[in-house]
Amino acid sequence: MQQTPDWPPQASAVGLPDGERRNGSTGQIFKVSNGRWERVPMVTIACRVPNGIMIRRSKKGADDGTGDGVQMMAHDGPGIRLNGPSALHTGAGATSRGDLPPGLTEVESEWWDAWLAQNQQNPLITMEQVYLAPEDAENPMT
Repeated sequence: MQQTPDWPPQASAVGLPDGERRNGSTGQIFKVSNGRWERVPMVTIACRVPNGIMIRRSKKGADDGTGDGVQMMAHDGPGIRLNGPSALHTGAGATSRGDLPPGLTEVESEWWDAWLAQNQQNPLITMEQVYLAPEDAENPMT
């Protein structure tokens, strides 16, 4: 399938702060780096959880108040909702059919790498319910 070329949101990024993000002509995310637009690398994540799942990165939060120096965990920015297999069917609820292909979701590569590093022992990973899809995976949702 041939894709339409994606163009940055505007011709010049001069004067915009580094890290500024905008969508290009086909929805690809671009960010400003040293006064130039750079395409944000994306990866495709496969999810076998029937209705999909919200994943979030964590960071150390405030002291838990017990005085022992232990910090609570807090969300590190917004989460990402991964599509599950039932996203392919309109009007269908949860399904555990194993013959359905996994749901596919485009995620920023950097975000995925950080989440994966925090979740190596998570059953979603160890039981292969959420994983990096092969590069040739086609998303039937698009």
